[in-house]
Amino acid sequence: MQRRKRFGQTRAVMVNQTVIKRKFYPQGTLIFSEGDFGDSLYVIQKGTVEIFRDGDKGKNVLGRIGRGEIFGEMALVDGQPRMASAMTVIDTEVMVVSGTVFRDHLKSCTPFMRGVINILVRNLRVTAEQKNPRKITEGSEDLNPCS
Repeated sequence: MQRRKRFGQTRAVMVNQTVIKRKFYPQGTLIFSEGDFGDSLYVIQKGTVEIFRDGDKGKNVLGRIGRGEIFGEMALVDGQPRMASAMTVIDTEVMVVSGTVFRDHLKSCTPFMRGVINILVRNLRVTAEQKNPRKITEGSEDLNPCS
């Protein structure tokens, strides 16, 4: 099945009886922005994605990731807004895993493992905030999950 969407092509594929979408993003496409609500994670099939935050001194690149790497998962674990933006560096194809599918898989973990995952995500958010503080403008709310 193929159909055109706003940011590129989307194909649905079955993985373990679950529908996972494959999506193509051209070079320079903003996949999501810092502060957005997140209800999916992405697995890079081919291409490169830059993860960045807007800081006091402009754009802070947190990293570039490629084939086989995952991004966007933190918002699914803790329900907080996206902590960074993601933009394609070159033409990129990803598998999009919905929040529903992710949470269904997370339920199969023991409560201990779910707790460890939540702690890891919280620690990553705190570390990222300390190393790359967000620009706070008048009227914007502070989204620090630890306050």
